[in-house]
Formats: sequence, structure tokens, C-alpha cells
Amino acid sequence: MASIHEVAKRAGVSTATVSRVISKKGYVSEKSKKYVEDAMSELEYIPSKAARNLARRKKFNLGMFYSSRIARFLCPNEQKSRTSEFYSILFQGMMETAKNFGFTIGRIGLSTDSVIDDKKYTADGIVLIGGDISPRLIEQVKRLEKPIVLVDQYIPEMGVDCVVSNGFNGAVDAVNSLIAKGARKIIHIHGPLTHYGFKSRYEGYVEAMKSHGLFPLTYDCDDLYDEQGHAKGPEDIIHAVQRAFRQSGKPEAIFTSNDPIAYRVMEALEQMGYPIPQEIRMVGFDDLSFSATTHPPLSSVKVFQYEMGSLAVDRMRQLLYLENIHPITMSLYTKYIERKSSE
Repeated sequence: MASIHEVAKRAGVSTATVSRVISKKGYVSEKSKKYVEDAMSELEYIPSKAARNLARRKKFNLGMFYSSRIARFLCPNEQKSRTSEFYSILFQGMMETAKNFGFTIGRIGLSTDSVIDDKKYTADGIVLIGGDISPRLIEQVKRLEKPIVLVDQYIPEMGVDCVVSNGFNGAVDAVNSLIAKGARKIIHIHGPLTHYGFKSRYEGYVEAMKSHGLFPLTYDCDDLYDEQGHAKGPEDIIHAVQRAFRQSGKPEAIFTSNDPIAYRVMEALEQMGYPIPQEIRMVGFDDLSFSATTHPPLSSVKVFQYEMGSLAVDRMRQLLYLENIHPITMSLYTKYIERKSSE
């Protein structure tokens, strides 16, 4: 049975246009409508309810792609466990939701420089996970002509379905809370801004500072691992803290783009003799489980990782069942969790 994607390719239009022709809802030019109808006829495409019913009887197999960096985070290594928790919880949400739908998921670690062999890859749908996913990689995956859902990354020009957390609003909430407590000199230490999550948090911090007439002070660090799996982050994060103090002086508060960075910053501040929160308030992001057990407990912005994974699979279900196939972006609201580090 031909798929809606095959019809769209044959007709030279988008899948959304094919859907509008089938449902008879929304504007489609007469020329495009004829192309779609001819393609459906040539491919013997079964539209609408009949096709969806046939799709629901199939047990779909999903491919879950993530970079070699994330694969290293998932290795059973105590040093990496703080970072791996984010994706472990996200994967759990995906796996349990897939099981409820009767789907199977295959984990495939994928280097961002890999070339996908479309002759060997047979999954019905593809979930791409993490900030390492690039436009180049998405273009490769698109050649497989299968449904795609992007998780924890957003690339506007690609026009693919994606599920992200609302880092912008979360950062605004965190910075507003610090300002409400009297902090004015607040610096932001963040990971690579090529990652949508870090970028949206950065933009939220900048917006919150400017809205109060305060000057944003931002410092980047590298929280990644090298090809041998050695942690580069801790040293680079400490250097970022030292650089911030040299250039801007002692801040009243520090807001970081995730909890693992915050943890390393707290270690650096302890070594430098600045108690938290008496001298400097601290806020992280993600609200990973270790945040409640640091000394002092770390204030953070909670990201709902399980729900992100679950929604990604549910969105894939819709695409495979030919429901609501026009690409969408789902952004989950975050929640500010205050603890002792920012009192």
C-alpha cells in the first residue's frame, strides 16, 4: 500500500497538501489538486479513514537516533551519571509509551558525521534526539522518506515535528526570582548555543535582565566529552567561572544552563571561598535528582523529560496513523523549584 509521503513525492507537493485534498479542508490550487488526485490514482493510494484503520493494525518499529556524545553519557560511569539522567528519563518515557501502543524501539547511536544507509534501515519512523542533531543529518534522514520527530532540539528551517522544553520561560522565571530577592548582578554560565535548549535559556536570561534594566553578563563553557570519553567540562566550567570573576567581579547570583554545570560552579565557588547562598546565590536548570542533595540543595528549573519522550512517541503514532500530519512544535512548560542555594 502506498503511503501519503509517496503520494506527495509523486505529485511534487507537501504531505499537508495531500491531506487537504483528501479531507477537502483548506485551500489547494486546482493545479495541485489534479497532481495529487493523479498521483493517488497511479499509486492506488487508499485515503482517509480506511488508510488509518489499516495503519492501526500494524505493529510499527521506531528507530531512535542519538549522537555518540549522548551514547557516552549513557555509559555506566559515575562521573557521567549527572548528565545521563536527563536522557535516561526521556528514553524511559519513550519506551513505556511505545509499549502501550504496541510499538518497538531500536536504539541506534549515530555520529553526527555518519551517512545513513537507506538500503539497510527499515524502521517505520525515526526519532532524532539531542542538541547535536544538525540540519545536515536531518536532510540525510529525510531521504529515507519516513516520519521524523525531533526531540530536545529545534531547527526552524527543517520543518519537521519536534518536542522541546520551554527554556525561555523557565529562565525568565528563575532570573525574576533572583531579582525579587534583591540580586542585580547576575551572571549566566551556559553550554554551546548551537543546542536549542541552551540557546532558549540564554535568550530567556537576557530578556529577563533587560526587562529590569540590568546588564546581561554571559560566559560560555564546554560541557561535552571528547572522543575518548574523557570529561572536558569540569575544567572548562571552572575556567569560565574564573574568567567571569576576572572580567565582571564577584556576582550576587549565578544562573547556569543546566544542573551539571551548576554543580561544577558550586565546587569552584567552594574552592574560591564563596559560601552559597550567603555570598552568591545559585540556580541551575533541569532539576535532576541530585539537585536536591547538593550542599546546599540547588534551586533549579524543572524540565519534564519523561513527558517529552512520551509526547514524541505519541506524535509519531499520529504521523504513522496519518492523523494531523502537518508538522508541529510542542513546547513543554517548565517549573521553577526553589531550594536553599538561592535563598
